[in-house]
Amino acid sequence: AVVSTQSGHYGRAHGKPLKGPEKDKFDMIARELLPDRISILVILNTLRRDAKLYTQESEAFYIYRECIHELSRFLYCVNKSPGGIVPEDGLDLAQWASKILRVYDSEKKVTREKDTVTDRGIC
Repeated sequence: AVVSTQSGHYGRAHGKPLKGPEKDKFDMIARELLPDRISILVILNTLRRDAKLYTQESEAFYIYRECIHELSRFLYCVNKSPGGIVPEDGLDLAQWASKILRVYDSEKKVTREKDTVTDRGIC
């Protein structure tokens, strides 16, 4: 499933670094998602693989490319941002990444439940 970029607009945010309560909220969300970095990398790799199914001229390819870019930005902010500097749209980015992870986790849970039903010979 493709989930559009966090703010509904495409492109990079430019401007001042995130500060104050919004930066604190970003830090809190980032800490909560830290244990899920591997899952986020799996999502990123899945998006990259799926994007290859589309031509570069298609809208779907563009959406995949932007999702890959935004998820990569989030991981960069969490792992390597120099001096802990977070872009102005960092809070939106963190909330979007959290939403992506919830969607991924719920789809993974459904898949596990289907596998369990199949393993028991019910289907």
